[in-house]
Amino acid sequence: GGTYVEPWTSAEALATIPEQQPTLDRVAEMPASKADREAAYRQELQEWIESVNALDPGYTNGSPTWALTPANGPEWKSIQCPGTIDEQLPELELYDGLFWLQHVVDLPKAWAGKELTVHLGCVDDNDVTFFNGEVIGHTEGFDRDRTYTIPGKLVKAGRNILAVRVHDTGSLAGINGINPEKMLLSQKKSKQTLSIAGEWKCRAALPLEKLASIPANTSSDPNIHTVLFNAMINPFIPYTIKGAIWYQGENNANWAYQYRELMPLMIKDWRNRWGYDFPFYMVQLANFMAKDENPSESAWAELREAQLMTRQHLNNVGMATIIDIGDANDIHPKNKQEVGRRLALAARATAYGEKIAYEGPMYRSFMTEGNSIRVFFNRMTARGLKTADGGALKGFAIAGLDHVWHWAEARIEGNSIVVSSPEVAFPVAVRYAWGNNPECNLINEAGLPASPFRTDDWPGVTFGNKR
Repeated sequence: GGTYVEPWTSAEALATIPEQQPTLDRVAEMPASKADREAAYRQELQEWIESVNALDPGYTNGSPTWALTPANGPEWKSIQCPGTIDEQLPELELYDGLFWLQHVVDLPKAWAGKELTVHLGCVDDNDVTFFNGEVIGHTEGFDRDRTYTIPGKLVKAGRNILAVRVHDTGSLAGINGINPEKMLLSQKKSKQTLSIAGEWKCRAALPLEKLASIPANTSSDPNIHTVLFNAMINPFIPYTIKGAIWYQGENNANWAYQYRELMPLMIKDWRNRWGYDFPFYMVQLANFMAKDENPSESAWAELREAQLMTRQHLNNVGMATIIDIGDANDIHPKNKQEVGRRLALAARATAYGEKIAYEGPMYRSFMTEGNSIRVFFNRMTARGLKTADGGALKGFAIAGLDHVWHWAEARIEGNSIVVSSPEVAFPVAVRYAWGNNPECNLINEAGLPASPFRTDDWPGVTFGNKR
């Protein structure tokens, strides 16, 4: 779980992309023993921490001032924890980088000098947690529970400051993944607890582009180029397989244009090694995160587009679209039964030759008609266009020459859809289900959802991003 596509691809295949060579060289230079790789990581991590602290405005002369004094001033915003920063502070929705969260805790006299445990839950993505200015723990990974010990020498009666520096590497950020009643300070011996859920203060500190990438622990991190191919794919290449199922892409979302090249590269690499073009079925990214009030750019939409392009440009590749069964608050949506069913439809139709519908409507082309645009779909997938809820079509946006997007009215006419907006007199482009978690409802007679698409090729938010 939580892997990039590059670790699943061989060094020989990645080496065909010149920009990958420096990373491959670093992998080749890694120490041979696990102990040596661990030692090298610890040294690199300490150097990285020092470089971040030197840039972080939350530090002054090497001291974490934002963890020592109560949050004050207009730069500090109130949020509820647990909860994501993005959903509560719209002005920071597109901000990735360092945040500081702070909570003042009043402790009774009986707790002074006693060792405590803090239960934070998950922090998205990485954290350094302080109590009265002293580091009590740090963890990397958005899905790992944070439970830290607070030494008794730091605990005093009255006001104490709990601070969390959040390193957000993309998408959502904040303290989440825990029930409020379980977000606590506790005393082990007395079993007394004190809630730390509720109002916290939040402040942005440093944007991601000003931070060097956090070092990878090459002794244990699966996200090292080629290592998963070497360990998990290469050993069984001599064995016969019927095909492959692939459910991945979230990690690569911020580099979606790069994924257009990497995903087909991996598939062709595997097929070359097995010696034939075995069936390959991928799952297009589910809907996730908060819904957009207005049409917006989206890295996740661009990643879905890269997956669709792979589906369209390679033979014997199928794709299960699941834009309708995701979860806004869970990157791992629970309804895997339907995901499996849709993958099975593709396999039954293309690998086993059953005459069944196996894909939702697939965009083919468009034509401008006055102040509207008519969108055409692949005839095999567009039979019986309708909406999942029986209501009006949702999820369409339209833009004119100014490239400004507006929600659009859309109606089904046979196997095409006519899209327009009174705000766009001369339309030039249409998008459907273009967002992290779009509200959309177009299906075909088989009940399968349309894959998100756009008619434009304007550079997206991940254009030019290189990992």
